[in-house]
Formats: sequence, C-alpha cells, structure tokens
Amino acid sequence: MFMSQNSLKKFHFYPNLNYIPDIPFVTYPGAKNCLKNLSELTCGSSINPKYFYQLSQLCHKLETLNVTFEEVISNEFGDLLSVQQNLKHLHVTHTSKCKDLTEIGPYLNRIPPTLTVFVLYGEFHHMSLDFVNRFSNLRELVLFFCHSNYFRNLQYTSFPELRILEFKYECPKHDYLVNFLEINGMNLTEIRICRSKDSLNLAIAQFCPNLNSLYTIFRYGEVETLKLILTRCQKLESLKILCGNYHLNECKLLEIVANHSSNTFHELKVCAVHVQSELFSKELESILINPIPPKLISLVIVKGIKGFSALKVNMEAIETFINLGIIKKFRIANFGE
Repeated sequence: MFMSQNSLKKFHFYPNLNYIPDIPFVTYPGAKNCLKNLSELTCGSSINPKYFYQLSQLCHKLETLNVTFEEVISNEFGDLLSVQQNLKHLHVTHTSKCKDLTEIGPYLNRIPPTLTVFVLYGEFHHMSLDFVNRFSNLRELVLFFCHSNYFRNLQYTSFPELRILEFKYECPKHDYLVNFLEINGMNLTEIRICRSKDSLNLAIAQFCPNLNSLYTIFRYGEVETLKLILTRCQKLESLKILCGNYHLNECKLLEIVANHSSNTFHELKVCAVHVQSELFSKELESILINPIPPKLISLVIVKGIKGFSALKVNMEAIETFINLGIIKKFRIANFGE
C-alpha cells in the first residue's frame, strides 16, 4: 500500500540479516514508480544480492550513495553502481569485516566520472586510490586514514574543479601533499587538516592563495608562518586553529589576526586542547600594555572532545577584547561545528 502511493527520494536500508527475513519490497505492485526517482540510497554491501539486482533494474537516478563495505560484496552491487550516470555524492566506509580490499577496486572502477563529492573512510586499511583519478569533476575530497602512505597515487593528479580538501585523521606524507597542492592549490577554497606541521603550512601559503576557509595547526614557534598565510591568502574569511599546550597562545593569535589578516577575514575558531585549563587566563595586563589594533571578528571557542563542562574561558579578557573593538561576536561551540 505504501509503495503504490508514494515516490521515494531517500532510502536508508540497513536490515539485520540475522533477525529480519527477506522482504521482497522491490517486487511489490507500485515498486517501479516508487523507486524509479530515488536520488539518495544508504546501505551496506552485505544485504541480499537480489535486492541490489532489483534496485539496479529500477533505480538509475541516484545522486547520493552512502555505502558501508562489509564482509560480503556482491556482483549485483557492482551492477547497481554501473547503471548510475548521475551520481554526484559518494560516501564510502569500509569496516574491519571487509578484510580483502582488493575486492573493492573493481566495483569502485564502475563509478561514473560524474562525482563532485567523494568521502572515503578507510581507517587502518591500506588500499590504492588510483580509481579516484577518474573523477575529473570532483569538487570536494574527504579522506580518513590512519596511515600516511595512502596518498601516493594521487600526488600528481590534477582536479581542475576541486575546491574543498579535507583529511579527517592522518595527514598524507609531506612530499605527497606538497606535490598535490602545487598542482591543485590555486583552485582550493577550503582546506581542513587535523594533523599538520610548519612545512605543510608554508606550502599552503605558497600554493593556495585563494582560500576562504582553513583549519590547520600552528605550534608555539610558528608565528611567522601564520603571518605569511594571512598575508598571502587575501581571500581568507575563516580560520580554525588549536590553542593551548604547545600550540599558539590564544591572545597572541588574536593579535596576529588583527594585525595581518585582510579586510575579508571575519571569523576565528579556537579549539581548546585542554578543556580543564582556562583560555585567555592572565592575559589582560599584556593586552593593555601592547594594545591590539581594532579588527572586528567573530570569535568561536570550540570545546574539546572530552570534559565539555570543564571548559573555562576568562570572560573578563573577552569583554576587554570586545570593548577594544577586536571581537564583534562571541560564542562557545561544540566539537565538530
């Protein structure tokens, strides 16, 4: 009854095969009309192959596919990939159950070259990324790996449409990423790197002048590199950075941003490394002795992963920055925002 009266756009299919019997929903009256305009599918690779076969007969208009590679990967799943000519967003996750990653390659090679967004969570697995070279229309590339060698086969690939580059965990080897930025950096508008070092930030300053948004790491002695990025990236609007411990001091960070950022810059996000310490503590005297020039920005303090309730901010210092015309808006955000 449901399928005969509705036309689905999104379908999240995660049956527990140990408890849920096979339900032949794709053969029900109305299934063809219900599923033919499906644009988003979320599923695991271990579902019954006959479902993938039947979906491949009905669903040719997928634009977004979120798939988790599990213990079983069927040829029928590959058939479903092969008939998608409008696929734009692909999110791939492979779990520890998927032990032989060589099985994935032939299926990923069936993906049409229409992708604009590709997100790959590889965790501890090693795999070749040669298939990504085919995605010449790629605008956003997000990779999550726990080793640094995975990027070797992409380092000399040109993606003329690429705008957003993100590494969720381990950053690729320095030489690989620098080679990649030298080729593609001019087109990038957003870079997010959870683990970085000074030489990589220098490469960003050299090869990525058109950035609007940057998330990277600057350690205590890397003030000059931050100045260089702010000076060369004149379109930079937002900067997300770690503070505390051996990273840049938060007040020094505000001073550098106020002195060296362009007129387009308007948002600074500070991630608390140790949430039990107080941000902007014992800094008022130095602020008043060495005043920072007016530069109205939005300041966002991002809580750490643990101990949210323990985060402390010296609000007296924040109010001083507001009165000095440095901070326009202030808020505290959760990790991940």
